[in-house]
Amino acid sequence: MAAPSASEYGTASAAAYTLQNSGGFTPPTDWTLIETSPTTQQSDGFAAVALKDPSGNIIIGFEGSVVGLSTYDRGTLAADLQIMSNQSPAPVLADAAAFAQQIQTLTGSHSIYVTGHSLGGTDAEAGCKALGSDCAGGMTFGATGLPENTAAGNPNLLNEVDWGDPVGNYSTDSSSPLGSLIDGNMQHLAQSR
Repeated sequence: MAAPSASEYGTASAAAYTLQNSGGFTPPTDWTLIETSPTTQQSDGFAAVALKDPSGNIIIGFEGSVVGLSTYDRGTLAADLQIMSNQSPAPVLADAAAFAQQIQTLTGSHSIYVTGHSLGGTDAEAGCKALGSDCAGGMTFGATGLPENTAAGNPNLLNEVDWGDPVGNYSTDSSSPLGSLIDGNMQHLAQSR
């Protein structure tokens, strides 16, 4: 089975942003819902969905930051501020790791891919790290470095970063233009391009 395409990662990442709809979650056409994260974690700024794409790949889409006044929105703001203050947003990253491991338990020996945008991309990196060798890779979009991470990890995990993006370049990676301005260890688990 071939790895998901950039379009499929985009679909799963976008699907995660529909978790806050009051009408409930509906997977994209021809995709199968495996699991959604508990709403009790929204106050941490965490929401994710595990899906099976039409090719049979399992992809976890992590929702990113949202500006607004909902419980989820305030949780993402708190997590973002912790990251930008060089602190690890422990609850949201622990939620991401636990959700990825839950999906690993539910799906057995299947390889799992991850995706997300901004804070969701950082969550995806935390989920991939928690999965270890069962993380087949993935694609994140404008994710920060992973707090308390000291080395690049999965070569099949790619972080798409726009030139000059202060969020996607917020890392201590040697290739990051902001690396010398950040205290601590915040390297991407993903390979940035």
